[in-house]
Amino acid sequence: MLHKQLKIVGDGPREQIIVENVDASCVQMSASSAVIRGLTLRSKVSARPNGHCAVNISSGQLKLSDCDISSESLGGIAIHHAAAEPLIRGCTIHHCIVGIFVYDDGRGTIEDCELHTNARSSIAISKDGNPIIRRCRIHHGEHSGISVHDHGQGIIEECDIYQNVRAGIGIMQGSTPVVRRCKIHDSRQFGIFIQEYGRGTIEYCDIYQNTRAGIGISQGSDPLIQHCVIHDELQFGILIRTRGQGTIKNCDIMSCVSAGINIIQGGNPFIRRCRIHDGIQAGIYVHEHGRGTIEDCDIIANGTAGLAIAQGGNPVVRQCQVNDSKHYGIIVRSQGQGTIEYCTLAGNRAGPWNIEAGCRVRRHRNSV
Repeated sequence: MLHKQLKIVGDGPREQIIVENVDASCVQMSASSAVIRGLTLRSKVSARPNGHCAVNISSGQLKLSDCDISSESLGGIAIHHAAAEPLIRGCTIHHCIVGIFVYDDGRGTIEDCELHTNARSSIAISKDGNPIIRRCRIHHGEHSGISVHDHGQGIIEECDIYQNVRAGIGIMQGSTPVVRRCKIHDSRQFGIFIQEYGRGTIEYCDIYQNTRAGIGISQGSDPLIQHCVIHDELQFGILIRTRGQGTIKNCDIMSCVSAGINIIQGGNPFIRRCRIHDGIQAGIYVHEHGRGTIEDCDIIANGTAGLAIAQGGNPVVRQCQVNDSKHYGIIVRSQGQGTIEYCTLAGNRAGPWNIEAGCRVRRHRNSV
């Protein structure tokens, strides 16, 4: 228990300086400030685990650096209450249930850390937790790399987040983080998954080679996604489903196996000034009663079509360039609908349009 200002610095390699505690935290921070550097902190459990963290910070400015932290109990580090504002730098946090919890107005800065092989999220932010996470490597988690839920906040920037089981970053339950200049890749499901009315801003990120989609938006979620590059996804670049919304602008979406943007189940995004190109299938696919407004986009050199609409899909497409598709520019079938106006459809190999009989499509002042 740290009740007063202290400086604890390991003398020698940190793997040889081990602080271990059973059924309690190794560090309990309640002083106004303290410094801990160069230690190995291990939280152990007996036959009756009690849900503690190796480092528990409820107040003060703890500077925790160059430490190796693991826990057989609940977590590696807990940061909670508005008076808690630590600096965690250059630490490795691994083999915990959750690597770092930030909750109940906890703040702090987490930078240049490596978090890996945690059973749930490597970082979990909730209940108005609002940390800055910068230049961290977050990988090989059994759930999401970072989970922001229950009105969590935070700034996540310049991180490399990869090979997590569910998502690189999960945003849900009214949470509003800012994700900026991150690399998010090789997740087994989504690069970023936003659900249950999640919001937030995702900008200047490089998102690629995720199994289901680079970004998934569902259940009324409404993020702002801008200036991102989303590419080489194993299915969709962006998947908007179950009444998901979102504003997607100035993004470059390319070389995805399925649609660059897939809109289904009442999804209704606003997509503006994006480049969607070089996909194996359709650039944008709106079906299963998907909607959306698509404006000022370049939809270029995609496989089956630049834009495909089916099964009650009903988008508004305005002032777009739908060019150089390997098949048709726009395909509408199976009761697809939509409004397509002021668009250019040029250089599409099979022709500009393929509209199945019975599909209601309003076309106005398009150039072919």
